[in-house]
Amino acid sequence: MGIQSYCLLPLTTAQRRIGAVCLGSSQVNAYNEADLGFLKRVGEMAAQAIENAQNREALQQEKERLQMLLQVNATLVSSLDLQKLFPLISGYIRNVVKQDFASLALYDEHAQLFRKYALDFPTAPNLFSIGQTYPLKGTTSGQALLEQQTKVFNHEQLRQFQSKTNELLMNFGIKSICCVPLITSKGPLGVLNFASKREETFLPQDVNLLKQIGAQMGIALDHARAYREIAELRDKLAEEKSYLEGEICSELNFEEIVGESLPLKRVLDQAKTVAPSNATVLVLGETGTGKEL
Repeated sequence: MGIQSYCLLPLTTAQRRIGAVCLGSSQVNAYNEADLGFLKRVGEMAAQAIENAQNREALQQEKERLQMLLQVNATLVSSLDLQKLFPLISGYIRNVVKQDFASLALYDEHAQLFRKYALDFPTAPNLFSIGQTYPLKGTTSGQALLEQQTKVFNHEQLRQFQSKTNELLMNFGIKSICCVPLITSKGPLGVLNFASKREETFLPQDVNLLKQIGAQMGIALDHARAYREIAELRDKLAEEKSYLEGEICSELNFEEIVGESLPLKRVLDQAKTVAPSNATVLVLGETGTGKEL
């Protein structure tokens, strides 16, 4: 290219090493000491300007992440129907972390398998369905749950798993997966999975963010489960109450006593009068008249 002189200026600040500025000239010995002194000052100013821009970008990204976390939290507390909310939450996450697929799989410890509880795959909405199961062993979700650590798998690592789920995702262009185990004081609940068609999607700062979301999801699942258990107990108590009320009603209405005579009706009216109270009642009558009733 005819370059006869070349000058490299380091771009550094008190906080970091940013890079370098490269200058070339077609003249021999184009840069003298005075030029180098001037260019050094230019390099210092350029480095400071770049650092300021990077700091502004980092602050903006952090602001977006915090706003997204607030959106996710507000959505989770708005309803206990996590299956319905999940695609909306996944959309919030996609604005910050460019994932293409998200799923929530619950763990069945007795059967040693996962059951798909919630899904969001806009480009292939019918690829999976709620309720589908897949094994614990030999899957990315299983490895994350067994190690109880958030795991990120690149395209080459995904090829090592012989799971049908991974195969289907890779056929749709997925190249990286992040699995966040949901662990509570009561034990493992499941795994929150994210997948991307890009190789380097899940950077360390993204993984930390997804772990925070996983913690929120775990709390929401715990609350939903507790609410479901309370609802089941409430329904059971309602059934028992209804049954007892029916028994009481049956006894007070004397449905098992058959008779139309005026003396019998008068006796039943007297019984109804005292039945609601705890008063002692003396029943008089000849032998064989049915005083035991």
